[in-house]
Amino acid sequence: MRCIVELLGQPPNQILDAGLKTQEYFCFCPRNHSWQLRNDINYSGKAGYKLLHSLDDILYALPVEDSRGQELFLFIDMLKKMLDPDPTARITPEQLLQHGFLTNADGASPSKEPEPTAGEDRRHLRRAKATKRTHESVDEDAGQNSKRARNAV
Repeated sequence: MRCIVELLGQPPNQILDAGLKTQEYFCFCPRNHSWQLRNDINYSGKAGYKLLHSLDDILYALPVEDSRGQELFLFIDMLKKMLDPDPTARITPEQLLQHGFLTNADGASPSKEPEPTAGEDRRHLRRAKATKRTHESVDEDAGQNSKRARNAV
């Protein structure tokens, strides 16, 4: 449950209020009528490296070409909509069939960047975007240098 909350964000309070096993994983805070993931749960899973803090980390972890990057971007956006912890906000099968990942054969740009999920650390996302911009400017500089080299010949 901890990994799900960290990767996708915590389900909304109204969903947790209705959950049959919510109290096994969450503690209720009456002060602000909210739920918090319990700290006292013992985990018996395998130890390993935590590779992702959010699904958007995949976008910045894999070096891909522009067209493949756009496809990956649309795929991550689709996954986030399918895995939304709030069933009322989750994408419907009809909406899914209209999603850009399934309909865009040419990899056209989506209208906006994917929204961060509730569990994402916004500082981490900003840092990843800054890294992406740096890579884009390095790629742009490399392209200009190769043009200069061709013109010099």
